[in-house]
Amino acid sequence: MKIEIWSDILCPFCYLGKQQLELAIEKVGLSNEVEITFRSFQLNPEAKYQEGLNMNDYLIKQRGYSESELAKSHNHLIEKGQEVGITYNFDSVKICNSINAHAFLHFAEKHNKASELYKRLFELYFVEGANI
Repeated sequence: MKIEIWSDILCPFCYLGKQQLELAIEKVGLSNEVEITFRSFQLNPEAKYQEGLNMNDYLIKQRGYSESELAKSHNHLIEKGQEVGITYNFDSVKICNSINAHAFLHFAEKHNKASELYKRLFELYFVEGANI
């Protein structure tokens, strides 16, 4: 079975979905029968890294989210993430552009390492607060 995943490293829902999918495939014993292909999709191709600007400030000031909306969404993701082994650290997430990460993922796919790289990039971005 082939599964194509269109996602962006900057998407917390993509991180959660990837983890949930992989755990589900493992749980039903289909790990050796499923081939996952990652496809690039940039959520915000205009994004640029800005020193000191984190995701929370960006979403409130530039995207119009209220603090309560953002807190509710983040709390939901934190709760669901914990269920599958993800520790989101939204206070450290930086706004940046993911084009280079996608190029790196395409390179990794040619060497059958895309899944591992996706996982590491998600960790770097959402847990460690790295500018990917």
